[in-house]
Amino acid sequence: MGKNHYLVFVLFLVILYIFRLISLLECQLLPKTELKTKESTTKLNDMQHVTMRKSQQYNNYKPIHGNGLISLTISNHQCVLTTSLNHINSLENKENKQIGIQHEITAFSSLVMGLKMAIETTVQGIRNQLLAQLKTLFPHQSAALLAGIILGEQGLFSKDLLEMFRTSGLIHIVVASGGNIALLTSVVFATAQSYLSRRKTMLITFGCVLCYVLLAGLEPPLIRASIMVCLTMSALLFGRKTFSLYTLIITALVMIIVDPLLLFSLSFQLSFAATAGIVLFGGMLRQYLTVKLAHYSWAHFLVADISQTIAAQLCVTPLLLHTFGQTNIFSLIANSLVVPLVAPVMIGGVVVLGLSYLLFPLAVFFSWLLTILTEYIIWISFFFSHVISYAINLSLNWLIVFIIWVVSIWWWHRNYGASAA
Repeated sequence: MGKNHYLVFVLFLVILYIFRLISLLECQLLPKTELKTKESTTKLNDMQHVTMRKSQQYNNYKPIHGNGLISLTISNHQCVLTTSLNHINSLENKENKQIGIQHEITAFSSLVMGLKMAIETTVQGIRNQLLAQLKTLFPHQSAALLAGIILGEQGLFSKDLLEMFRTSGLIHIVVASGGNIALLTSVVFATAQSYLSRRKTMLITFGCVLCYVLLAGLEPPLIRASIMVCLTMSALLFGRKTFSLYTLIITALVMIIVDPLLLFSLSFQLSFAATAGIVLFGGMLRQYLTVKLAHYSWAHFLVADISQTIAAQLCVTPLLLHTFGQTNIFSLIANSLVVPLVAPVMIGGVVVLGLSYLLFPLAVFFSWLLTILTEYIIWISFFFSHVISYAINLSLNWLIVFIIWVVSIWWWHRNYGASAA
């Protein structure tokens, strides 16, 4: 990765940090009484300005006789009574037009709200049906794990099970994330391009991504991944080269412009940090691990997943320490043992759900095989949360997190940037 890419990303981090600092100052340091006083002063100034304008209009007024216009002068103060029929008719026409526009806006808003409610009801019905199928096919804990991996649903988790995944550092696998979108895009695109043209393949991929985002919930990580997929595929469709770092920056800017409060959303921050870590450090770590593990042929197929896990953790860990004040020192090992199995489990879960509506006995057989993998993931989570668990208790300020990110980028670029470029 070139030097300019790093400079652009560091500049983007600086802008985000300044914007966050300004927002915090406005929200926390400015007293509410000052806000109210400022608002009242503004309204008073506006009222005085309007009064002066009206006074000037009345002082400059010259009486015109005719058309029913009556002028009265009392104690050197001119009071104007306007009774022009033409003027009244024009006002009525304006009011009727405004009422008509308001009715049109109200009707359109009602149509949009009705359509939104219909979509939400339909999506929730499908979601509930899929969750019921999972509970029928799998044991309770396995069903909860699959519901989290496939749909991002945590309602089936018991309090102890959810705390176990959080303590072991594996909570991210039971949340719908950008990895789900990437996996879905890869599978659909690879399957469809064998039978259809590139344009039709991309349209089908877009449709599948949109349906999945609606089904799994409009969460910031899914929206971020969906926008990145759309930008990347649009560039490929028009024969343009894409840079993942620039795509990530554009996606983050679009989401923040649409909803500035996302800057304070933990799910958005974690998703952005993990993706930035993979984009910045994933390739370097993959090359490094490939060289170091060259003599171990069995480890080659794990290099990609392990390198992405480590790269994501490099940027996510400082943020976790800032938010929660602690992290499990063995979470990296736990993730290395579990993350390579997340994609097969997700694909297997989708296949089993599809078979359950076609050949239920066959779905039951495959669900039994898939339960072996889900129970293994649950056991790893239990092991690293109860047997081997050592939490680092350290609270970091946002400025420290920012400095760690910038220094990490500089250090990796200095030592491995040239070879990875």
